[in-house]
Amino acid sequence: NTALLVLMKDDFDDCLADINVKSAEDKVELLDSSRCCRDLSTLEIKSFQGDWMLKHFSVGEFLLMDKLDKLFVVGHGAVQLCSFKPKLFSDEAVKANFERAGFPSLKEGVHFETVCTIHKGEIIGETSIFPELKRNFVLRVTSSLECLWLPSDKFDEVVTPAMRDRIFQEGQARVDLHEKRSIWNDKDIAERKSREIVVTRHSPRNSPSPLRF
Repeated sequence: NTALLVLMKDDFDDCLADINVKSAEDKVELLDSSRCCRDLSTLEIKSFQGDWMLKHFSVGEFLLMDKLDKLFVVGHGAVQLCSFKPKLFSDEAVKANFERAGFPSLKEGVHFETVCTIHKGEIIGETSIFPELKRNFVLRVTSSLECLWLPSDKFDEVVTPAMRDRIFQEGQARVDLHEKRSIWNDKDIAERKSREIVVTRHSPRNSPSPLRF
């Protein structure tokens, strides 16, 4: 037997209104906790929360940071910010495998590195706003990800100068972190080599052997 639940139009409208109110409250709460909105009052955030849309990404998705449409604020889940090895795709074999199988064909520490993990309240998409921050970053979704998305046609209308400053600061911090810690940074490699300590261990039976740490 089939049971049929009938919901009258007025009741449906009431339920929908409750859902919309809860959604608006959740948006305001998330934006209020975001660094990019730190200089704004709750009242100001409420005035433009309706311009932000909910966007969902699945585990395993990979997003090119430079290709994102303006600004996202992470709500639930996490995403890893990764960087490709310089000139990675000049290797024809790597390029062919990537075209065939995508990101799973690459190995961390060999073809790409993880710069940091981006969590709730943090923004992504800053390189679409500030081209000088572009570093060929790629985003790897590691858990079911929900974001608030501000499309490009609403960006100039919503984002204040103070928000732009916050967005730039957050993006610049990631660039600095990448340049400081990158395993492919030529300057970093040179510094590590210069810090290598060669210790000579004398053995009564063997000639001195250098040890590298």
